[in-house]
Amino acid sequence: MKHLLKADFYRIKKSVLAKIALIIAVVYPLITSLLYLGIDAFMEFISKESGESFFPLFDAKTILQTTFSLSNDMGLVIPLFCAIFICNGISSGTLRNKIISGNSHKNVYLSHLLTSVIFNVIIITIYALFSLLFSTLFFGFSDEFSIDYLIDILEWLVSGVLTYVFISTVTTLIALVSRGIGGTIIFTLVSCTGIGFLSTLCQFIGSKEALKDIIYIMPTYISTVGIGNMSLTNFVTGCGFTLLFSLLNVFIGIKWFLSKDIK
Repeated sequence: MKHLLKADFYRIKKSVLAKIALIIAVVYPLITSLLYLGIDAFMEFISKESGESFFPLFDAKTILQTTFSLSNDMGLVIPLFCAIFICNGISSGTLRNKIISGNSHKNVYLSHLLTSVIFNVIIITIYALFSLLFSTLFFGFSDEFSIDYLIDILEWLVSGVLTYVFISTVTTLIALVSRGIGGTIIFTLVSCTGIGFLSTLCQFIGSKEALKDIIYIMPTYISTVGIGNMSLTNFVTGCGFTLLFSLLNVFIGIKWFLSKDIK
């Protein structure tokens, strides 16, 4: 298992896709923050010309609300890059060579999965931290910064990371099931968009008093709630169910992979 992980990480280190993902994770938050800054400046100009009061449209908190959303650009880029990386290994014969070399199907699957999880978590964490940095520098927080608010930010970061752990289990399963880049791209886009849509739908359902706590069983929903908008109980519930569904995906993926004859 150790040598499999070492080989997979070496491939990622040499991969152009990994370098592109890293650049996007750093540059995209800057571009987004500058874009929002420009919109605010334009609206302020319009307000002054019309003699109306101006209230900033954005602050760091509102910008960070969608950082982990699967519906935004990074929410689709990261899973796609990860799935394509696995498919490239399949098409180049790397997957078959691992099996021929005597590695068990289970270890091969877990190696791909762990590589995907670590890659996704590193990229999304870098993206989130730079989003936090640039949005804070350009806009600041509307709320007074305190220890409680720092805890809220940590909960936001943990919920986002767990969301992408779950997505890693989905993309690994899709990539190793379809084994073709075309099918993998289509199914990854459909699944991530679908999960993102369900999470958004849950936000509307959550407005119903009777359902506001139940929706936290939906994996990835916690990443759409935003900073400081959920109780500790809901946070723990959301994290627990996201991990539970992640383990379920791993179980299904390994069961399927064990049944296949890799040629």
